[in-house]
Amino acid sequence: MVRILTVVNLIALGASSSFPKAFAALWRGASGAALIKWYFISALLLPLSVAIVSVLARKVTIERKQLQIDAAFSIAWCLTFCAYLAFVTVRYVTP
Repeated sequence: MVRILTVVNLIALGASSSFPKAFAALWRGASGAALIKWYFISALLLPLSVAIVSVLARKVTIERKQLQIDAAFSIAWCLTFCAYLAFVTVRYVTP
């Protein structure tokens, strides 16, 4: 589930950054606010959920590889979203 959510988030963020005119209507309304909230929540909760599952399943060797993959995906999403926030803040918010 972590991998699917991460890939969908990355595709949506990449598409909205690559095609800003096509996504302008989406960002203006309530759906844009909900999408930004979802990005924030998922950037915080996906790595947290992987960390919790890692602690709970630390003695199960079968799950270790899958947990490492999930951790890589969730950290990649978190770092990508933080970089996007930094870019948007520097470009549009600061004078």
